Amino acid sequence: MDLPLFSIIVPCYNQEKYLKETLNSVLSQSLQSWECIIVNDGSTDSSEYIIDEYCKKDSRFKKLNQRNQGLPASRNNGIKIAIGALILPLDGDDRIGNRYLELAEKEFAKKPQPTLVYCKAEYFDAKNELWDIPEYSYEKLLFVNHIFCSSIFKKEDYLKTSGYDTDMRFGYEDWEFWLQLLRKDDIVIRLDSIQFYYRQRENSMITFIEDKKKRKRDGRLYF
Repeated sequence: MDLPLFSIIVPCYNQEKYLKETLNSVLSQSLQSWECIIVNDGSTDSSEYIIDEYCKKDSRFKKLNQRNQGLPASRNNGIKIAIGALILPLDGDDRIGNRYLELAEKEFAKKPQPTLVYCKAEYFDAKNELWDIPEYSYEKLLFVNHIFCSSIFKKEDYLKTSGYDTDMRFGYEDWEFWLQLLRKDDIVIRLDSIQFYYRQRENSMITFIEDKKKRKRDGRLYF
Protein backbone atom coordinates (compact mmCIF):
# COMPACT_ATOMS: atom_id res chain seq x y z
CA MET A 1 0.00 0.00 0.00
CA ASP A 2 1.38 3.39 -0.97
CA LEU A 3 2.10 5.86 1.79
CA PRO A 4 -0.03 9.02 1.80
CA LEU A 5 1.70 12.15 0.55
CA PHE A 6 -0.06 14.45 3.04
CA SER A 7 -0.68 14.09 6.76
CA ILE A 8 -3.40 16.47 7.95
CA ILE A 9 -3.21 17.05 11.70
CA VAL A 10 -6.49 18.08 13.36
CA PRO A 11 -6.29 18.92 17.08
CA CYS A 12 -9.72 18.63 18.66
CA TYR A 13 -10.92 19.78 22.05
CA ASN A 14 -14.72 19.92 22.45
CA GLN A 15 -15.33 20.77 18.79
CA GLU A 16 -18.54 18.77 18.36
CA LYS A 17 -20.33 21.74 16.79
CA TYR A 18 -17.77 22.30 14.03
CA LEU A 19 -15.75 19.12 13.60
CA LYS A 20 -17.89 17.51 10.88
CA GLU A 21 -17.51 20.58 8.68
CA THR A 22 -13.74 20.46 9.11
CA LEU A 23 -13.50 16.74 8.34
CA ASN A 24 -15.86 17.03 5.36
CA SER A 25 -13.50 19.60 3.87
CA VAL A 26 -10.75 16.98 4.13
CA LEU A 27 -12.95 14.34 2.49
CA SER A 28 -13.68 16.70 -0.41
CA GLN A 29 -10.03 17.01 -1.48
CA SER A 30 -9.39 16.52 -5.19
CA LEU A 31 -6.05 14.88 -4.35
CA GLN A 32 -6.70 11.60 -2.56
CA SER A 33 -3.23 10.78 -1.16
CA TRP A 34 -3.73 11.84 2.45
CA GLU A 35 -4.20 10.64 6.00
CA CYS A 36 -5.96 12.72 8.62
CA ILE A 37 -4.85 12.32 12.23
CA ILE A 38 -7.48 13.70 14.60
CA VAL A 39 -5.95 14.35 18.01
CA ASN A 40 -8.67 14.11 20.64
CA ASP A 41 -7.24 16.38 23.32
CA GLY A 42 -9.29 15.11 26.24
CA SER A 43 -12.66 16.22 24.85
CA THR A 44 -15.61 15.97 27.23
CA ASP A 45 -18.35 16.48 24.62
CA SER A 46 -19.34 14.16 21.75
CA SER A 47 -16.24 14.94 19.67
CA GLU A 48 -14.84 11.42 20.09
CA TYR A 49 -18.09 9.92 18.81
CA ILE A 50 -17.79 12.07 15.68
CA ILE A 51 -14.12 11.10 15.27
CA ASP A 52 -15.03 7.40 15.50
CA GLU A 53 -17.79 7.91 12.93
CA TYR A 54 -15.32 9.32 10.40
CA CYS A 55 -12.69 6.67 11.15
CA LYS A 56 -15.30 4.01 10.32
CA LYS A 57 -16.35 5.90 7.20
CA ASP A 58 -12.83 6.21 5.75
CA SER A 59 -9.69 4.41 6.96
CA ARG A 60 -7.58 7.45 6.09
CA PHE A 61 -8.95 9.08 9.26
CA LYS A 62 -7.02 8.07 12.38
CA LYS A 63 -7.71 8.89 16.03
CA LEU A 64 -5.13 9.75 18.65
CA ASN A 65 -6.53 10.04 22.18
CA GLN A 66 -4.64 11.96 24.85
CA ARG A 67 -5.28 13.76 28.13
CA ASN A 68 -5.81 17.48 27.67
CA GLN A 69 -2.45 19.02 26.76
CA GLY A 70 -3.36 22.02 24.61
CA LEU A 71 -3.08 22.93 20.95
CA PRO A 72 0.72 23.01 20.45
CA ALA A 73 1.23 19.62 22.12
CA SER A 74 -1.65 18.15 20.11
CA ARG A 75 -0.02 19.22 16.86
CA ASN A 76 3.36 17.87 17.95
CA ASN A 77 1.89 14.52 19.00
CA GLY A 78 -0.04 14.17 15.75
CA ILE A 79 3.00 15.00 13.63
CA LYS A 80 5.12 12.45 15.53
CA ILE A 81 2.97 9.59 14.24
CA ALA A 82 2.34 11.08 10.78
CA ILE A 83 3.57 9.01 7.83
CA GLY A 84 3.03 11.60 5.09
CA ALA A 85 5.98 13.55 3.70
CA LEU A 86 3.97 16.80 3.84
CA ILE A 87 2.25 18.16 6.95
CA LEU A 88 -0.88 20.32 7.07
CA PRO A 89 -2.10 21.45 10.52
CA LEU A 90 -5.85 22.14 10.50
CA ASP A 91 -7.76 23.29 13.57
CA GLY A 92 -11.00 21.46 14.35
CA ASP A 93 -13.26 24.41 13.57
CA ASP A 94 -11.70 25.63 10.30
CA ARG A 95 -11.89 24.18 6.81
CA ILE A 96 -9.83 23.88 3.63
CA GLY A 97 -10.76 24.32 -0.02
CA ASN A 98 -11.09 21.16 -2.08
CA ARG A 99 -7.99 21.85 -4.19
CA TYR A 100 -5.57 22.86 -1.45
CA LEU A 101 -3.62 19.59 -1.44
CA GLU A 102 -3.63 19.30 -5.22
CA LEU A 103 -2.28 22.81 -5.75
CA ALA A 104 0.29 22.47 -2.98
CA GLU A 105 1.54 19.15 -4.38
CA LYS A 106 2.30 20.83 -7.69
CA GLU A 107 4.46 23.40 -5.93
CA PHE A 108 6.37 20.80 -3.91
CA ALA A 109 7.01 18.85 -7.12
CA LYS A 110 9.04 21.75 -8.50
CA LYS A 111 12.80 22.15 -8.20
CA PRO A 112 14.03 23.75 -6.08
CA GLN A 113 11.35 22.78 -3.57
CA PRO A 114 9.64 25.36 -1.40
CA THR A 115 9.98 25.09 2.36
CA LEU A 116 6.44 26.32 2.94
CA VAL A 117 3.27 26.58 0.85
CA TYR A 118 0.15 28.45 1.91
CA CYS A 119 -2.72 30.18 0.12
CA LYS A 120 -5.16 33.04 0.13
CA ALA A 121 -7.77 32.83 2.88
CA GLU A 122 -11.23 33.96 3.92
CA TYR A 123 -13.00 34.44 7.22
CA PHE A 124 -16.35 32.69 7.62
CA ASP A 125 -19.18 32.30 10.14
CA ALA A 126 -19.69 35.53 12.15
CA LYS A 127 -17.46 37.40 9.72
CA ASN A 128 -17.42 36.63 6.00
CA GLU A 129 -14.75 38.40 3.99
CA LEU A 130 -11.33 38.03 2.43
CA TRP A 131 -8.53 37.77 4.99
CA ASP A 132 -6.15 40.56 4.00
CA ILE A 133 -2.80 38.85 4.57
CA PRO A 134 0.37 40.73 3.53
CA GLU A 135 2.76 39.27 0.97
CA TYR A 136 5.38 37.05 2.59
CA SER A 137 8.68 38.61 3.55
CA TYR A 138 11.27 36.97 5.79
CA GLU A 139 12.34 40.35 7.16
CA LYS A 140 8.72 41.19 7.97
CA LEU A 141 8.25 37.79 9.63
CA LEU A 142 10.90 38.73 12.19
CA PHE A 143 8.59 41.48 13.47
CA VAL A 144 5.04 40.32 12.67
CA ASN A 145 3.53 36.94 11.85
CA HIS A 146 1.71 36.95 8.52
CA ILE A 147 1.42 33.20 7.90
CA PHE A 148 -1.60 31.30 9.28
CA CYS A 149 -1.27 27.94 11.00
CA SER A 150 -2.74 25.84 8.16
CA SER A 151 0.28 26.13 5.90
CA ILE A 152 2.06 23.10 4.47
CA PHE A 153 5.62 22.00 5.21
CA LYS A 154 7.77 18.88 4.97
CA LYS A 155 7.97 16.52 7.92
CA GLU A 156 11.71 16.22 7.41
CA ASP A 157 12.00 19.97 7.98
CA TYR A 158 9.75 19.79 11.06
CA LEU A 159 12.12 17.20 12.54
CA LYS A 160 14.95 19.73 12.37
CA THR A 161 13.01 22.01 14.75
CA SER A 162 11.93 21.56 18.36
CA GLY A 163 8.28 21.58 17.25
CA TYR A 164 5.52 23.87 18.47
CA ASP A 165 6.34 25.51 21.81
CA THR A 166 3.86 24.10 24.33
CA ASP A 167 4.24 27.15 26.60
CA MET A 168 2.89 29.53 23.96
CA ARG A 169 -0.69 30.44 23.02
CA PHE A 170 -2.73 33.08 21.13
CA GLY A 171 -1.02 32.06 17.89
CA TYR A 172 2.49 32.80 19.14
CA GLU A 173 3.23 29.09 18.86
CA ASP A 174 2.72 29.41 15.08
CA TRP A 175 4.98 32.44 14.78
CA GLU A 176 7.74 30.89 16.88
CA PHE A 177 7.53 27.70 14.81
CA TRP A 178 7.81 29.57 11.49
CA LEU A 179 10.93 31.32 12.80
CA GLN A 180 12.42 27.92 13.61
CA LEU A 181 11.42 26.42 10.28
CA LEU A 182 12.34 29.18 7.84
CA ARG A 183 15.63 30.70 6.77
CA LYS A 184 16.12 33.91 4.85
CA ASP A 185 16.70 32.26 1.47
CA ASP A 186 14.00 29.58 1.73
CA ILE A 187 11.27 29.52 -0.90
CA VAL A 188 7.81 30.32 0.45
CA ILE A 189 4.86 30.08 -1.95
CA ARG A 190 1.44 31.63 -1.50
CA LEU A 191 -1.06 30.01 -3.86
CA ASP A 192 -3.11 32.45 -5.90
CA SER A 193 -6.30 30.75 -4.75
CA ILE A 194 -8.52 30.85 -1.68
CA GLN A 195 -8.09 27.42 -0.11
CA PHE A 196 -8.28 28.15 3.62
CA TYR A 197 -11.30 29.29 5.61
CA TYR A 198 -10.77 30.61 9.12
CA ARG A 199 -13.80 30.52 11.39
CA GLN A 200 -14.64 33.70 13.25
CA ARG A 201 -17.19 33.13 16.02
CA GLU A 202 -18.84 36.04 17.80
CA ASN A 203 -17.17 35.26 21.13
CA SER A 204 -13.80 34.50 19.51
CA MET A 205 -13.91 37.82 17.62
CA ILE A 206 -14.31 39.72 20.89
CA THR A 207 -11.50 37.72 22.48
CA PHE A 208 -9.28 38.22 19.42
CA ILE A 209 -9.79 42.00 19.48
CA GLU A 210 -8.93 42.17 23.19
CA ASP A 211 -5.89 39.93 22.71
CA LYS A 212 -4.73 42.07 19.80
CA LYS A 213 -4.96 45.22 21.95
CA LYS A 214 -2.90 43.49 24.62
CA ARG A 215 -0.29 42.37 22.09
CA LYS A 216 0.02 45.93 20.80
CA ARG A 217 0.48 47.21 24.35
CA ASP A 218 3.20 44.62 24.85
CA GLY A 219 4.90 45.73 21.63
CA ARG A 220 4.20 42.38 19.93
CA LEU A 221 2.23 41.89 16.76
CA TYR A 222 0.42 38.97 15.20
CA PHE A 223 -1.32 39.69 11.89
